[in-house]
Amino acid sequence: MSETPPSIKDMSDKASMLLTGRQYAAIHLCVPDSGEKWLDDMIKKALRDRFACHYVAHVVTLGLADDESSVSWIGENAYFLADEMMRMRQDGQP
Repeated sequence: MSETPPSIKDMSDKASMLLTGRQYAAIHLCVPDSGEKWLDDMIKKALRDRFACHYVAHVVTLGLADDESSVSWIGENAYFLADEMMRMRQDGQP
């Protein structure tokens, strides 16, 4: 057994051989349309987290996270807005 981890390219090449083209594209494009429910659910979770993370980063950049109470409010709103974005995306709204 090798003590050095495989390169990212080797891992990517192996992963792409185990995935269908549709699954591979769904993962890399963050589009939950892989044809596998379990994979689509994972993509949706990752996308929701990404939306929330961008909101939090924007709020912090604006300097709106100045005390502990605002941090809780920001977290709640981040996921509320992420859920709304996911709903709109699913409904085909812009």
